[in-house]
Amino acid sequence: MPMKTVSGTIRLVQEHRFRLIDENGRDRLFILSHRAPVEWSDLEAMQQAEHAVTVVYREIDNMVAAEAHDVQLAAGPAAAAADAVQQQQGVFR
Repeated sequence: MPMKTVSGTIRLVQEHRFRLIDENGRDRLFILSHRAPVEWSDLEAMQQAEHAVTVVYREIDNMVAAEAHDVQLAAGPAAAAADAVQQQQGVFR
C-alpha cells in the first residue's frame, strides 16, 4: 500500500502506539514502525508540548491502527489547522 500523510496533534502515547486528532477532528490510531526515525519518547515530548505533527503512514489490511513510518513537527497551514482544532476542543489553557 502507498504511503499517506496526515497532520494533527498527538493525544495519547503508550509505548509504540499513539492516538492523533487530525486537522478535521478525526481520531486516528497508529503503531510506530520499528524503522521510524523517532522513538516513542519523542512522541511523548511532542504530545506534552501539544505540537502539531505530520505523520507519514501506511494502512494495513485487517488492522485498526495504521503503521507510522515518520512523525515530524508540522509547519505552515497544517500546524495552523491543528491549532484551530485544539482551540475548538478547548485544549489550550
